Amino acid sequence: MYQYEGRHHIGRDFFCRALKTVGIVMASNIKEEASEKELSVNCENTDQVDKKTISSICDSDEDKASCGAGSRSPSCMQRCGKVGSFTISVGLASLCLQTITVYLASQITTLEKVFNIDSTTSGILLSCNDIGYLSTVLFTSHFLRKSNIPRVLGVSTLVYALSGVLSGLCHFMDPASLPRSIGMTGNVTNATDAGDWEKYLCSQSGWESRQNDTCEGGSAGPLGSEKRLALWFLALTLVVQGLAKSPRTPLSSEYIDNSVTDRRRTGLFLGGLISITMFGPALAFSLGGVFSQIPVDLSPTSLTPQDPRWLGAWWLGFIVFGGVSVVTAVPLFFFPKRIKGRHIVLSDDDKTQSFCDKVKDFPLSLFRVVSQPVYTLNNISMACASIAAAGLISFGAKYLETVFNIPSWKSNLFIGVIVLITTISGTFLGGFIAMHFKLDRSGCLKVIIGTFFLATLVECLNFQFGCDNQTIRGLRRGNQERVVFDDGLNTCDCLNVRFLPVCSGNVTFFSPCHAGCRNQTDTTYGGCLSAGGGSVSPSFCESGCPYLYPYVATTAVYALAGSTAIIPMYLVLIRSVAEKDKSMAIGLFSFSVSVFAFIPGPIVYGKIIDTTCIIWNYACGKRGSCALHDLVDLRMKITGMNLCARSVCIVLSVIALLLLKRRNKKPENSKKLESETASSEM
Repeated sequence: MYQYEGRHHIGRDFFCRALKTVGIVMASNIKEEASEKELSVNCENTDQVDKKTISSICDSDEDKASCGAGSRSPSCMQRCGKVGSFTISVGLASLCLQTITVYLASQITTLEKVFNIDSTTSGILLSCNDIGYLSTVLFTSHFLRKSNIPRVLGVSTLVYALSGVLSGLCHFMDPASLPRSIGMTGNVTNATDAGDWEKYLCSQSGWESRQNDTCEGGSAGPLGSEKRLALWFLALTLVVQGLAKSPRTPLSSEYIDNSVTDRRRTGLFLGGLISITMFGPALAFSLGGVFSQIPVDLSPTSLTPQDPRWLGAWWLGFIVFGGVSVVTAVPLFFFPKRIKGRHIVLSDDDKTQSFCDKVKDFPLSLFRVVSQPVYTLNNISMACASIAAAGLISFGAKYLETVFNIPSWKSNLFIGVIVLITTISGTFLGGFIAMHFKLDRSGCLKVIIGTFFLATLVECLNFQFGCDNQTIRGLRRGNQERVVFDDGLNTCDCLNVRFLPVCSGNVTFFSPCHAGCRNQTDTTYGGCLSAGGGSVSPSFCESGCPYLYPYVATTAVYALAGSTAIIPMYLVLIRSVAEKDKSMAIGLFSFSVSVFAFIPGPIVYGKIIDTTCIIWNYACGKRGSCALHDLVDLRMKITGMNLCARSVCIVLSVIALLLLKRRNKKPENSKKLESETASSEM
């Protein structure tokens, strides 16, 4: 599962923010100094307009351009009232919030174990952020443009940060823990599975309760009442995060564009903003790997991260990132409504436009945007490409961990490196190509088709780059058999024993029972008949699979090719609509990507992963998380899904190119198109 560019490119919010912000960089450099309804006035250059106009514009709103809180505007703070200071402040806030957004995906394997849920359910959990986002993104981009943007961003950042902290506190609603010290007598301290250690051992008569856990409090499913409540609460906090992040991209970009004295410098500041934000997903996966190595209960344990029962401190990252985000939200409240040095003078129509007028104009603007066929086709194409990005963000680490049998921290590290390198380099390369060759819409579509075709070819290699299924002794449907060992005398009743792979020599056994183990010390099972009376440790045997690094390399090239198409695709979007509808076009793009990619994407990929499951964990007779996947089936289905999404993108881009060429051949359409997009051409 991989990204196309870079919810997330990669991260949902990360991916969309990169697209939208980079696109605005391009669009802002080509805006006219004064549009039909706006006049840009530099209060430091009195030659632009007469003194009377300057006095009425600059002096009357002096209080709106001073840094401070309320009526207090300390002189020492005025030095920070600059576009650069705002860019750094909002960039740091976006970095932290982006880290929270992507961090959940780095802990998805642990969450499935903690809450005993399948990948489809975890996919729904990952989609909650975008459910909240799409419910408000169109309205915030349309109705909050004239508000006090820094304070709106400060409030939204604060809400996002606090909801992130609350996400981490879900752990304490039903704390999970790990075994601490297990002696030969079998004493174990484990709040989640006390006494179950003996169910893995060899016995002449099996335990009837091996397969089904004891249901406490009349629970009818794998989730107890506390766990169910914690899971619902976690989903609610993710929805709140989606609501809070919707103003960030459109409002911060517009504030910067309206504050610079020379609009040619807008690209510089927005480029710095997106560069800072790009480190969010990489930081999330990298630190997610660190937190994955910390025990979930922060207590010493005899388990290691390689043990299938290991649970990392998934909740700790939410609290840390959320706490830091609260700090980054504070400076935003002290920035003025506008930066000194430039002011936007609205036309009489804009000044007198009421809220009802804005509501009436909303559907008209929306209709003008969707009535542009090239825009619509390109928008759908980007949404389809984003499905692959959603797959990488949501389950990329889980895929690496499952297929290549590596610990969670290592898979998170790989994904973090891929995201960081491909996002920055791919976005820069795409922007350089578009700017250097002065590509029009036809040229941009050709770049898109070429990069998508290259990405599709590279992705085909991943049909081969993956590990085969290991041979596991004792793996049979229902696992209902009595194990007879080589001497023909010793037997073990392994009826309904739980799946806990152990390695003896080069052979992986279904459980310590199937290896003939009769006792346990800490995490080591001893007295194992298959090991000549020796001991074994829970883990899969090394398979000698050589495809991990080839897979990482091909995925990086695949993601780089997709990332290169970001700016060309975005330029096609903004050049296909009129100047006055660009804000709506950006909002509709974000809405479309959420609806068609980052909400259904994780659910679809989660369902695909579930269809490859061989062994399920059960609780109270109900199916929970998957314990063992068919690796070959998983590799084929995930790679095939990525190729299907990319192929649809290529087809839609080709149709858009043919349609554009056909329209340009007609003189009347060509002239009309030039008049609509003249201000958007570079």
